[in-house]
Amino acid sequence: MYGDLGNKLIIEAKRTEQLTQRHIAASLNNEVNHNGSNNVTIPMYNDELVNNILKEVRQLKQNADYFKQVKQEQEEQQLLDGVGANPRNDKIRHCQNFVNLICLERNKRCLMAYQRMRSDMIDKLIWNGDIENNSSAGTGTGSKRYEYNELSHNEQEYMLSLI
Repeated sequence: MYGDLGNKLIIEAKRTEQLTQRHIAASLNNEVNHNGSNNVTIPMYNDELVNNILKEVRQLKQNADYFKQVKQEQEEQQLLDGVGANPRNDKIRHCQNFVNLICLERNKRCLMAYQRMRSDMIDKLIWNGDIENNSSAGTGTGSKRYEYNELSHNEQEYMLSLI
């Protein structure tokens, strides 16, 4: 069903945000784990779910284009035949198109919310000093470090642009 993948992504985003807020709160309270570093993590980027949502968005876009094409063809045929539109068929077509567009927009909003949530978490980690630039951080200085292997390539570029 359209929109189910978007729901899964939002549920994961909420879970991730709650876990990260707990870790950041612990970091701000200077709670340290057994090896002397802060336990701040962002879960891995969910490539599979995001890619599946993007496939669904492409399918919904194709459906919207098809509905638009059918509408134009019917209007042209009605002009040639000199016959008025069938109100029932128009309502059905409008309803199909409306539901399709709502699902398309919702999936886009879910993806944007997921990306925004992850970028906000990266911002918080940087502002709290949990992420440092590899070139400027010395080894063994006792500074806070964050392993950012869980971030996507684009998130790593974003993070490095902020440091």
